[in-house]
Amino acid sequence: MTTVYVRANQTTVDWAEGAEFVCERTPFVDNLIQHGGLTELDAVPEFSIDQFRTDPSQPYVTYRDSVPEGNVVDAQDKVAAVNADVDSSSEERRDAEKALANAQADAAAAQENLNQARADSAETLAELNTERDNESPKTPRSRRRSS
Repeated sequence: MTTVYVRANQTTVDWAEGAEFVCERTPFVDNLIQHGGLTELDAVPEFSIDQFRTDPSQPYVTYRDSVPEGNVVDAQDKVAAVNADVDSSSEERRDAEKALANAQADAAAAQENLNQARADSAETLAELNTERDNESPKTPRSRRRSS
């Protein structure tokens, strides 16, 4: 049998909506293409395992190590410690509260940057799909609640 490169247009048990994969061309697959469950794509993208390799000379970094100093959790811990300490001054408490407010502001700015980056990525994907003459992935449908 021959193979075909396709994109899923709907979520099923076998694949998620928007997934692209190569499969054997069978009557079942042809039927899905004909009825819109799959879209046949022209060319298989170039794949190289090297794009997933890491540099072994680099040290292993855990998530906690990658979080910058002065994050919200550390600031909350400091506020709790200062408030629990009977000997702490009002100035120390105020400084801890200010540090917490600054960390929260930094976290909000980082979240806004992340949201903007995601929006830019979505626009880029839509442009690339338009250039490749592909349909853009459909927006996910909300699941119905059973009563």
